[in-house]
Amino acid sequence: MSGKIVEINDRFLKINLENKIFGTKTLWYGSKKVKVSDPTKTIVDILDDPKLSGGMSVVYDVFNEYIESEYCDFNLLLKYAKRMNNKTILKRLGFMVDVKLNKVPKELINIREDISSGYSDFDPTVNSKSIIEKWKLKVPTSWKAEYDRKK
Repeated sequence: MSGKIVEINDRFLKINLENKIFGTKTLWYGSKKVKVSDPTKTIVDILDDPKLSGGMSVVYDVFNEYIESEYCDFNLLLKYAKRMNNKTILKRLGFMVDVKLNKVPKELINIREDISSGYSDFDPTVNSKSIIEKWKLKVPTSWKAEYDRKK
């Protein structure tokens, strides 16, 4: 597997390019050629590492905009999420769908079949003490209250 070492804010990440770099298009910024992710890939990227966007509150706001936009494509979202090879993305996505939507989109009905059995942090920027067993997530108390309210 090919990997690339990337420095982000004084920390180094090894990125498997085959699993992480896709869903982009090339744009010119002045005389520089840059790759920009499509809206669905952007959602998957911030679900993969919520710290990059400021935490799950920001991710949730962006997700809400995405699902109400012309770019929303649950088939593509699921395809991209699986391709990233991080089952926590699926856990976070499923939980947010439960909290946000009154009905689970048909494309995501079987998403729980693909999550891992271990527990993951919903928001790695916040100390989480509550557990959502359905999604195998450790969530902050405020998110647990919102989830319970919807159920």
